[in-house]
Amino acid sequence: MTSMWHAVLAAFILLVDIQAAEFPKYPYGLLTDSYGIVTEDDLAFDNSEVETTPYDPNKSLAPMYWQCFASFQVEAIYRSWPMDDDRGRPGTSCAPEFYVRINGELQIYADRRGHDLAYCKEVVWAWKKLTKDMPTVCLNGSGGFYNEEKGQGKYKLWTWEKFKTKRGCYSYFVGQCRTKGCARGKCKRS
Repeated sequence: MTSMWHAVLAAFILLVDIQAAEFPKYPYGLLTDSYGIVTEDDLAFDNSEVETTPYDPNKSLAPMYWQCFASFQVEAIYRSWPMDDDRGRPGTSCAPEFYVRINGELQIYADRRGHDLAYCKEVVWAWKKLTKDMPTVCLNGSGGFYNEEKGQGKYKLWTWEKFKTKRGCYSYFVGQCRTKGCARGKCKRS
């Protein structure tokens, strides 16, 4: 058993070394290969918000991290539930979620709050548009801590910020995909 943990630790250290070599100024913000999608500007943008520290799944409050996956490993959906609007009329609220299943582990990138149905449909539409025929998609989010729910089991829970392919980027907050120049200290905030 000990040798298995040594192999896992060695693989993790190698992965961290690879990521640090690709973007030495921002060694912690990318947890997988970038696949040419996540850029130094993306990492600099995140680091300008909150300093990115080494990833620890046992911390519930964490800076933003990027992970890239094969597109077929990620499912974009939205959960919906009945909810009255601010005038008391019946309506529907929803929340987009991204389910990642890789190596027997589930990771869920969840939303911060409920939205109107049109917003959730827009997020899923943008997902389909950006991931269509793209082999890889990268997700950006904070958290990544372990959570457990009845019926769901143990999984990593993230709060999604944005998703990106070689075709483009979509973000929860307006302007969060505009990262060009951030690595040179010229982030444009909207």
